[in-house]
Amino acid sequence: MVSVFDNLHSALVYLNQITTLECYGGVFKIQNWAGQVNHADNVLHRHSFFEVCYVMGGSAVYLDGENEFQLKQGDLFCSRPQVWHRIHKGRSLGLLWISFEIDESRSAAEAIELVRRLEKTDRYFISNADFLPAVLAWQSMLMQSGQRQGLQDIVKPLANGFLSALISSFQFSDDNAPNLELKSDPTRALKQARTFIADNLTLPLQLGDIARYLHISERQLSRLFHDYESQTFVQYMRGERIRRAEELLSESSKTIKEIAAECGFESVHYFTRVFAEAVGKPPGQYREENG
Repeated sequence: MVSVFDNLHSALVYLNQITTLECYGGVFKIQNWAGQVNHADNVLHRHSFFEVCYVMGGSAVYLDGENEFQLKQGDLFCSRPQVWHRIHKGRSLGLLWISFEIDESRSAAEAIELVRRLEKTDRYFISNADFLPAVLAWQSMLMQSGQRQGLQDIVKPLANGFLSALISSFQFSDDNAPNLELKSDPTRALKQARTFIADNLTLPLQLGDIARYLHISERQLSRLFHDYESQTFVQYMRGERIRRAEELLSESSKTIKEIAAECGFESVHYFTRVFAEAVGKPPGQYREENG
């Protein structure tokens, strides 16, 4: 199996061509896409931007303010602006990280408020994050960038979804920040869920990912789809992926492989099977008849 550390340098050079990303109505300036197979210890420091790190292997100690964490493979953590931090006592520490900040002059108020919440979150260290959508997208971007696959057609849309999922990973848990608007206006929460899904179709989204973003329980979100969409969350997700695929097949010249990736399907074979089951014909035939 190909490791994300294979051709890491060339993949990062490729990714560093992406200097801005957009999500949640905000424009984010990317300071750096980086990674090291053997990360060196650093001194206590702070910076003006966010820096999110993912531990690919090895071990170390991470100091964040007055808190100390033992780093291990699968950990994901966010160094927030103006918070003193350092990594030390590292042993073969493999680390990926991205540094970013919001461009307030080009961003909606909702996005700026989201960043303000991220600055204050207590959920800045996540253990066993291997299967979070953000981490899976991160690994996928590195692999595709290392193979020089479509920066604009594949990697850039995936990167927008990646940053969106990354930010939502560090939002407050359901118990700490319940969505008080749900009882008075459940359709608003459902609208937010639909928007989040539409903006992040490239990612392997799960019910829990969207529930965390909305600050509601998975049960509540599942009930919203049942009551107002008359279908399950999984059925809705699949329908949206198919709908987007139909649009791309009809209106774009992208390859079927590129469309499968942009619509969040793990392989062309799986995409073809699901699309044919839903539409009654494979993607190639659909394009011939509707392109």
